[in-house]
Amino acid sequence: MKGFLEILSELAEFNTLCECLSDSITPIEVTGAAEAQKPHLIYSMGKRNQKGVLVISHSHLSAKRIYEDLCFFAREKAVYIPPKELIFYSIEARDPKIEHERMAAISDIHNKDFAVMPVEALLQFVMPKNQLLNLKKEFRIGDRVDIEKLREDLVKMGYKFVDT
Repeated sequence: MKGFLEILSELAEFNTLCECLSDSITPIEVTGAAEAQKPHLIYSMGKRNQKGVLVISHSHLSAKRIYEDLCFFAREKAVYIPPKELIFYSIEARDPKIEHERMAAISDIHNKDFAVMPVEALLQFVMPKNQLLNLKKEFRIGDRVDIEKLREDLVKMGYKFVDT
């Protein structure tokens, strides 16, 4: 992958872009790049500046495509943060898969060099990290659990208690 970075480093525009990023002159708009060139450009900017990169795309589909292409360059160093599932009516059963993916991505973001998300995911509320970590519960085989305390904690976390 170093070959890609060496080729781009010869371009004045790329060098100007990287200088602006390292001097925190943002936001920066890059126009004219083809879809296939975007992940290459993003990867090269991140590697050149030795900083984490957050990519915000206009749509879920575009962000997912950029993430998948970026994985070619960044391997395991990229994470996709999906938006929450929007439900416009009352529903009892909702698929927790998207919420689980979102929480896993957010908790793993500090281990990654590149994060990709659609703008709607950026605009959705995320609990502050320290508050989230304080709510974390771990159980091991053989642990004794106070059911009443656990129920209270789960209700504080936003779960709904249903007596069966």
